Amino acid sequence: MPETVIIGCGKLKHPRPLPAQHLYRSVYIRYAVGWSKSIGSAPLILSAKYGLIEGTRTIAPYTASFKKRLDGFAAEAAGIRLERPAPVSLVAEQVRALGLSGSVILLAGADYRRVLAEAAPDLEQRNPFLELARERFSDGRPGYQVKLMREFWGKVPPLM
Repeated sequence: MPETVIIGCGKLKHPRPLPAQHLYRSVYIRYAVGWSKSIGSAPLILSAKYGLIEGTRTIAPYTASFKKRLDGFAAEAAGIRLERPAPVSLVAEQVRALGLSGSVILLAGADYRRVLAEAAPDLEQRNPFLELARERFSDGRPGYQVKLMREFWGKVPPLM
């Protein structure tokens, strides 16, 4: 059975509704979706507006974020109305409905890891690319993780 892969959403989105796995425009998310499929896993998306959803679900663009550092003043100055993020309780319900247990690969930032940890404290989350990037490059930036996704296309990196 393939690994369960959860990918955090991103700020850059296409302007029209699309399946969640295609809505986000960042290079990191595009590679994460492709890598997930290369290991035979249908990616799940941890969306700040919709919660934990299947990558094939069509959703509209939105402005919600789980990031605690989001600058509301800058958004307001740019004419962007920030939407409220999905409550942790919704994510917890979705984890149960999807039957997730054990270990998952979570390709997302710290704020998204925090939300999933609160929603499903018994779910072990790991990001082998972050761990490996820190080991090889002393830095876990998304660019290094993308380089490793290309190297491990079709396979899961070994646990450190």
